[in-house]
Order: sequence, then C-alpha cells, then structure tokens
Amino acid sequence: MRKNTNAPEASARLKKQRFGVAWKTVLGICFIFPVIIAFLFSFLPNDKLLGLPTLQTFFEHFTFENYKWVFANIPIFKYVTNSLQMCLIVIVAQSITACLAAYAFAFFKFKGKDTLFQIILIAMMVPGEVCTICNFLTVRDMGLVNTMMGLTIVSLVSCNSIFMMRQSYLSLPGEMREATMMDGCGEIRYMLQFAVPLSIPTIASLAITTFISVFNAYLWPLLVSRSPEHYTVQIGMALLVDHEVPTYGRQLAGAVLCMIIPIIFFVIFQSYMVKGLTKGAVKG
Repeated sequence: MRKNTNAPEASARLKKQRFGVAWKTVLGICFIFPVIIAFLFSFLPNDKLLGLPTLQTFFEHFTFENYKWVFANIPIFKYVTNSLQMCLIVIVAQSITACLAAYAFAFFKFKGKDTLFQIILIAMMVPGEVCTICNFLTVRDMGLVNTMMGLTIVSLVSCNSIFMMRQSYLSLPGEMREATMMDGCGEIRYMLQFAVPLSIPTIASLAITTFISVFNAYLWPLLVSRSPEHYTVQIGMALLVDHEVPTYGRQLAGAVLCMIIPIIFFVIFQSYMVKGLTKGAVKG
C-alpha cells in the first residue's frame, strides 16, 4: 500500500499557518494595548490615575465624570464639525486635482512632461514641516488666517495623490483606451466613464489616508485658527491639558473621543485601502 506523502507536508503547512495566526494576534494585541489602556483609564477618577490602577480599582471607581466634563466644558461637536468640514474639502479637492493631473501624466505627451513628473517625485520627499513658515506667511498675506480656506488651502493638491492615480491609470489595459478612441470617445468622456470608475479603489484608499492625516493635523490648524469658532478637534482636545493640575482622566477621555471617528472610517473602508495600494503595483 502506497504511503500518503502529502500528509507530513499538510501537517507542516497547518502548523505554519497556526504559528502565523498566533504571531499576528500577539502583534495586534501589542499594537492595540495602549489604546485599550487609554479607553479603560478614561473611566477612572483623576486621583486613581496618579498611581497604578488595578482591575479591582476599575470596577470599584468606574465613572463617566471625565466624559461629562469634556462634553460640558468643551464644544467638541463644533470642533468635530470643523474637522469633518476640513476633511471633506481637502478630499474632494485632492480627488479632482489628482484625477485630472494624473490623467495628463499617464496618457498625454507634451514638452516637459518627464521633468514635471520628476519635480512631483522630488516634492514627495520634502517633509511638509519644511514649508510651514513659508506657507503661513503666504496665507497671512492673503488674509486667510482664521478661515476655513486658510486651513485647507495648503492641502488642496497632493503630489502623493497624483502619483498614485497615475500608477492606477497606467495599470488599465491600453487596448481598452485605443478601442474607445476608435469608437469616437473623447479624452474627457474616457476619463469620466472608464478611467475614474475603474480607479475607485485607489481614490478610496487616498481618501482614507487623507482623512486620517487631515483629521489628526495639529500644527497647521494651531497656526491658522485664532478663534474657538475655527478650532479643529485636535486643537480643542489640547485645551484639556492643564499645566498646573494633572487631569489625566479628562485628557484620556478627549483622546478616546478623537480616535472614534478615524477608527470607524478606517474599519469601514479598509478593504478599499488594500485594493487601492496594490492596484497600481503591476502595469496591465
């Protein structure tokens, strides 16, 4: 009777898969552990956080006072609305500019095309903080300080978005564009009806990364917004820091509230993010 040689291989493969799952689980717990601790400690009084709280302390002194204080003293809904409005403007603007510019770089032939694209690649390597002072002086001279336009104008165009959309366009089959052009389809129609719809995963992934980046922005809103009416959620939560009396519970409650919306947004659209990041990896 012939022995089944595939059994040892299947067993080894199964052990490898189990080890991989266990290792990923451990890494996931390590990464999310600080978030869990912050969430649990936000329900404890401030005096109990000055030491090392135990599980018994958590059950005995569980309270919503930190969250009640935040909602009562910080106009958090106004700050969240400002942040969401800022994110919406930036995402829409970047999507439009990236789709148009990337289409030109992917399909058009014009003088200086390669040079312009190299400039975009170089600009991607420059940290945004390098241009902060220059951008602020420009925005101030334009009279846009303490306005929503001032908060968003420096983020309306993204070199990274243009690059990603170009790679997505280049991954589309070239025969499809040739066939549509032979049938009398113009460039605008091809972009709107074929190129952009087929690049939705890339646009969605860019929207997710842009949303998280803009929603968590702190330095630029801190420079531009001068009145509480234009504060974003990160600036508003920074008001919870008391340099005289430590208020760790309130700070943790504010941090948890800041994390809720980006986490929900990421969980809902994370599949699009993976598709978008891998779509342009191989040219079709």
